[in-house]
Amino acid sequence: MSVGAVALGGGCSGLLDSRGSSYLEDVTIKNGDDIAHDFELTVKQADSVVHEATVELEGTQTLATVACEWSGRGPFVVTCTLDGDSTETVRIDDAIQQGAGEYAQVTFTVTEMAELDWSGFLDDGGRECPRSASN
Repeated sequence: MSVGAVALGGGCSGLLDSRGSSYLEDVTIKNGDDIAHDFELTVKQADSVVHEATVELEGTQTLATVACEWSGRGPFVVTCTLDGDSTETVRIDDAIQQGAGEYAQVTFTVTEMAELDWSGFLDDGGRECPRSASN
């Protein structure tokens, strides 16, 4: 696995729900395909890039997890691009409807058909990231 910086822009629009800004606990990238793939990952917090990486994963069930390199509440927008082509963007406060709590976990997966998909859930956290004093 190699990790390096990339420049990637993106955005997502949507209506904010009543739950407020969540903490982003971690982002996992999983390769469920038989061949290697490159993933470009960008994490934005309040419109500022707080993490960028390119991750190369070998085939079949390999994964990489980015444990919090950020702190405090969002809003968070996480963008993952597969092989410089297919892109998924997740606005944490809008998109994740599964689970309950204020700590979000997001997983991007490439399927056996080489399609990029994502899933996420909220829970009460097993926090690795510190809370900001102001959040």
